[in-house]
Amino acid sequence: MSFNWTILFRRGSWMEFRNFALIQSEMSKIGQIRIIYQRVDPNDIKSPMTEKRIGIDIANNTSLSKLIKAYVVLGGNPFDISMFLVPDSYLFIDDPNNTRDENGEIKRVSIDTQPYGGIVSPLADEEAGEPNHLSVAGWLPIIRYPNWKIGKEEFYWDKGADVYPAIKSAKGWITQEIKERRNDLEARILKLCDLREQLMLEREEVLLGAVGDVFPSLLFDSEIQAQTHHLSQIVDKIDKIFHPSFNSLGEIDFTKPRKPTDSSPANPTLVEDNDEEKWSAI
Repeated sequence: MSFNWTILFRRGSWMEFRNFALIQSEMSKIGQIRIIYQRVDPNDIKSPMTEKRIGIDIANNTSLSKLIKAYVVLGGNPFDISMFLVPDSYLFIDDPNNTRDENGEIKRVSIDTQPYGGIVSPLADEEAGEPNHLSVAGWLPIIRYPNWKIGKEEFYWDKGADVYPAIKSAKGWITQEIKERRNDLEARILKLCDLREQLMLEREEVLLGAVGDVFPSLLFDSEIQAQTHHLSQIVDKIDKIFHPSFNSLGEIDFTKPRKPTDSSPANPTLVEDNDEEKWSAI
């Protein structure tokens, strides 16, 4: 059986399991849109994320990449479609403060790669109801939320009575173009993103049943569950063994695998592939 191993396994076996656990073929066909956001301090990797978009990353030859290309050809700006936030958007790096664990190794810490941790949820306000206090309870934290723009919470739709007919008239003669060149394409792109998210949920349910507590429940709580059993931590741990080099950002460098000539590797039960064994798990 291809995944019937725990201690002694090859690089190829690990990569096949890793691909099964993290990348399903249908998800690869759909692709993923990743917006690159700027940090408050661009030179500090632990600095909080802002909503400022500085780039976009889409895998080539995927359904989403083809739709985005069509959208751009028709004059669209991909940044106009959505923030494309993804929950649990973080990566692990070496602790910039060089904090070490009980084994003397530099700790791995997680950093956000999207604003709000990839999740936009209504705000709470402990001072709601206090005199002369503008409550933000229920507001969304994103900067385009209307109440942040006007600075207060009130019914403002009746304030634009003189603007409405003008905008309505400006859009009226190009209704069909707006539908075909913007709305329809944007709806297809967002629908594919939703499909990918659904596939991710299904994958997590499959893994939960297939590998036990290696993958936590969808509502992961670090106060209850051990982070060392989280799949991302396990993948990071094994990846570091097979690829011990890191790039300038402290991320694992997959272009520099462990040298097979190491006479005394730190994990001797994690072995390399012979040429005949590559691209297989058994």
